[in-house]
Amino acid sequence: MSTETAQINARINRTLKERGDAALERAGYTPSQAIRNLWDFAARNAHDPRAIRILFDTEENEEERKAEEERARRREEMRKSMNIMVEAYERLGIKPSDWTMNASYEEMRDYALLERLRERGLDG
Repeated sequence: MSTETAQINARINRTLKERGDAALERAGYTPSQAIRNLWDFAARNAHDPRAIRILFDTEENEEERKAEEERARRREEMRKSMNIMVEAYERLGIKPSDWTMNASYEEMRDYALLERLRERGLDG
């Protein structure tokens, strides 16, 4: 079984090449293995050019990581907020009515407004 291969030639600063070769060797890679892994990563992420850009731009990578952490934190806070009443009921041992569990926000808001009007005798 034969495999097709292609050769890549690139010009880089000699000092950069020597430093890079030494770092790759410490990590257990040859330059050819590193290039194959880079091309494999690019091919697997062809649908997501941002992932490829992040690989090369460490400053953007850090900003993207922080932004994703912030989005995850906000999602978690939103999830907690959405369940605050259910958690309060559970802690107090209160079983909410089916209406309370299934009513929309708008229905509950309208009900609360009507209740306030009744308290003031303005429900007439």
